[in-house]
Amino acid sequence: MLKSFKSAGFSLIEVMVAVAIVSGLGMAIYKLQLVSLATSQQTITKQLMLQYADNLVNQMYAHENFVVATGGNTGLGLMPGYSSTTSNSAYIETSYVSAAVPTKDCSVAADGCNDSELANYLLNTWKTNLTTKANLPSTNIKAIVCKDSALGVPSMSSPNCNGSGTQLVIKIVWQPHNYDVESSALVSNNNYVMLRVPGR
Repeated sequence: MLKSFKSAGFSLIEVMVAVAIVSGLGMAIYKLQLVSLATSQQTITKQLMLQYADNLVNQMYAHENFVVATGGNTGLGLMPGYSSTTSNSAYIETSYVSAAVPTKDCSVAADGCNDSELANYLLNTWKTNLTTKANLPSTNIKAIVCKDSALGVPSMSSPNCNGSGTQLVIKIVWQPHNYDVESSALVSNNNYVMLRVPGR
C-alpha cells in the first residue's frame, strides 16, 4: 500500500502574496521619505527667502536713516513700512518686472544718486541677487514690493497685490526644481513668503 506524503514548503500563491505585501510596505516607506524630504526642503527654502526679504527691509531702513540724516525725502518718505500719496513711490512695484534697470551705479559715490535712483538701485540689485546669486534650490523666483491691504497669496503668474492700503508688503514666490514631485507629495503648493515692511 502506497502512502501519500504532503510536501513541506510554500506554495507559489503564498510567495506571491508575501512579495506583494513586502512591496506595498516598501512603497509606503518610500512615499513617507519623499514627503519628509519635500517638507524639509520647502521649510529650508522658506527660511532663506524670509532672510532675503528681511535683507531688503534692512536696506530700506538704512536708506531711510540716510534720508533723515541728510534732510531730503523726495519720493521716499520717512517710514518705509507705510505709504501716503507720494511717499515710498520709489519702492512700490505693480508687477514682478517693475524694477527698472538702474542708469547709475549707486554703489559709487561719484555717481551722485538721488533718493529715487538709490531706491531703484537697491531694489533692482536685490532682485537680481535673489534670482542669480542666492544659491537657492530653484531657478524660477519672482519677487515684488507692493501695497496690498488684503495680503493676497502670490502665484508665479500674478503677485495678487490690490494696490490699496498704506502698508508695503514684500512677496516672493518660487518654483522648485522638483516641482511635480513636491506638489504631488505635499498635495498643495505654498512656495511663497510674504513679509509686511514694518513701520517705525
